[in-house]
Amino acid sequence: FFWLSDIATIGRRRGKRYVGVVSFLLMGLGHFGLGLAAGFHGLLSSAIVFGFGQATSTGLGTLWKDDVRDTLREEGRSVHEEKLIMNILGSVRVMTLIGNSLVVGLLGKYVGLRWTSRSGV
Repeated sequence: FFWLSDIATIGRRRGKRYVGVVSFLLMGLGHFGLGLAAGFHGLLSSAIVFGFGQATSTGLGTLWKDDVRDTLREEGRSVHEEKLIMNILGSVRVMTLIGNSLVVGLLGKYVGLRWTSRSGV
């Protein structure tokens, strides 16, 4: 599955789209499988599908950062502005990850983990 991440460098925009869709579908299937898991083998199967989804998306974040940096440089932004914007985007990313973790935890507590996993949250 790691070869899929290399597709993202070919035809940059279209390649990233294909890799992102494949990765999203695999991780969505992993969530769905987790919700259906009734024992160890179901959990293991779900984890394997998750792993393939993660492996597929390897490097997409770095390519995205490179695209943002290229755009900032094309616009003539200073190095200071570039670092500031990249730091802001990095902070937004971390806040989003924390928010997602909290939402899944709250949904799991109030409506059950089986439902939370199937909803793809």
